[in-house]
Formats: sequence, C-alpha cells, structure tokens
Amino acid sequence: MKGQLHIIYPDKPIEVRLISHPIEFSEYENILGVGAIDVIQGWDHHLDFGGVMRRCIVLVNDEAPMMGKQFNLTATAIWQFIMKTKGVKQDQRLTGPVVVCMGDEEFLDNVLN
Repeated sequence: MKGQLHIIYPDKPIEVRLISHPIEFSEYENILGVGAIDVIQGWDHHLDFGGVMRRCIVLVNDEAPMMGKQFNLTATAIWQFIMKTKGVKQDQRLTGPVVVCMGDEEFLDNVLN
C-alpha cells in the first residue's frame, strides 16, 4: 500500500505526507477537525508534484464554515477548475484544510474505510 496525502491549507503551503499504512479516521480528524468529513464530489483527479494526473479522493470537513475555519482559496480554485473542465459550473467555496488522497488502488480503496 502506497499513497500520498496532499494537505491544502488555507493559510500555509501544501503539505505532502507519504503513507504506507491504512489511515485511521482519527488521522483525518486531526487534519480536518472533528465533524462531518465528506468526499468532495467531482474532484476525482489531481496533478501530483511530478506533473502526472492521478485518480484521487478529496476530503473536507463540511462543518468547517460553522467552526469558523478560513476560506481556502487554493483548494476552491483547483476544484472550480476541475469542474469547469467537466462543463460544470461550481460556485461553492471550500473552507478549512482539504486533503487530497492519491495512491495505489489498495490505498484509495481504504480511504474512509
């Protein structure tokens, strides 16, 4: 099992974590905050730092706005661009950190399981 978490924060550089084990739900909560962690629909591919487009699962805390989390301009712009390439207009704004999970099939099959 090999994977990467690209953590897009609203107020600091993207952090990359290399993963070789199943991730416990509590690890996502440590990044995103305790609350309703959900998959961002439509954001299913992402460029890795080598410039290769890879399948991904992207997570966000749906309760981040109510928790007073900061608007995430970078994550919102990426999501809107991806949706635009699919012909879908996306006006929703993302708040708080966003986690892009990329990796082999075993890793992706275990995201949120």
